[in-house]
Amino acid sequence: MTVREAQGSPKTSAPAVSDALLHIVQAGHLLALVSDRVQRVKLMKAMTEQGLTVWNKATAKYELTAFGRRCLARSRQNGSGDALQAG
Repeated sequence: MTVREAQGSPKTSAPAVSDALLHIVQAGHLLALVSDRVQRVKLMKAMTEQGLTVWNKATAKYELTAFGRRCLARSRQNGSGDALQAG
């Protein structure tokens, strides 16, 4: 499953990938960003499978990988809401 598939159709209120990555940096989870547990789990699983995030057992939080940080930085530079389009 890709991150875009986990987000659902464009008509849903799913956050942009860059929003999700930024929230991971700030909080280490998506609890406040995505209220639906199923959607949150799908999005985290997809971001982990894409190599954007990794679970840190020591802190019990998700973190961005180097690739995830590069995608977020590029999306911010380009003003894009989609971190994967920026790469």
